[in-house]
Amino acid sequence: MKTVYLVRHGESEVNVRNYTFGDEKSPLTARGREQADRMAKRCAKLELDVIISSTMLRAQETAAAIVRENPVPLESHDLFVERKLPSILKDNDRYEEPLSSKRNAWLASFYLENERVEDGENFPIIRERAGQVLSFLEHRSENNILVVAHGFILRMLLARILFGDEVTTEELKRLMLRMRMDNTGISVLHYDAEGTEIYDNMPISGWSVRMWNDHAHLG
Repeated sequence: MKTVYLVRHGESEVNVRNYTFGDEKSPLTARGREQADRMAKRCAKLELDVIISSTMLRAQETAAAIVRENPVPLESHDLFVERKLPSILKDNDRYEEPLSSKRNAWLASFYLENERVEDGENFPIIRERAGQVLSFLEHRSENNILVVAHGFILRMLLARILFGDEVTTEELKRLMLRMRMDNTGISVLHYDAEGTEIYDNMPISGWSVRMWNDHAHLG
C-alpha cells in the first residue's frame, strides 16, 4: 500500500494578482509563508520517505518549509509544475488586446477537446501529463510520499483517478467548478496495486482518494 500526500503551495504573488498560474519565479507572500509554516508543523507528524516538489518557486519554498520540520530527502521534478502558459503570455500579469483574447482562448482550451493556443498546454496535453504523474508515483519505491504542486494539476490528477484515463472535458469542467484546492490544502491518496482492501465485497485496486483539500491547520 502506497500513501501519497498532495499539498498545494502557499499563497503566492500570482495568487494575490488573481492569477492562479504563470510566473515560475513567483514567490510566496508573507501570508503564504505563514501557511507553509503551519502546514510544515502538521507534516512533521507524518511518516514520510521522500518529498517531491514542482520546480516552480512557490512550490519549492513550501517544500523547503516542510523539510525543515520533517527532514527527509527532497526532490524536484518538472512533471508537477502548473499548467503551462503559451510563451507569448509569460512574464505578464495583466493583458491588453490582443493578449487578453489569447489568454481567454488558452483558458478555454482546457475544456475543449482539440483546441490549443500556440505552444501552451491544453486539455489533451495536461491529461497525458497527469497520467505520467500517476505512473511516476506508482513506480516509486517509497511507500510514503509527499508531493508539493499546484491547484490545476492536482485536480487533473483527481479527475484521472475518478473518471479514468479518458476523462472528458465536461467531466474536468464539473470537477474544476465543484472541487476546490486551497493554498496548503492537503489531500491523501492510496495506491493499492493488489486490491487488498475490500468495500462491499469489491476490491479497491489502483488509486483511491482518502481525503481532499483539508486545511484545518489554517483554522
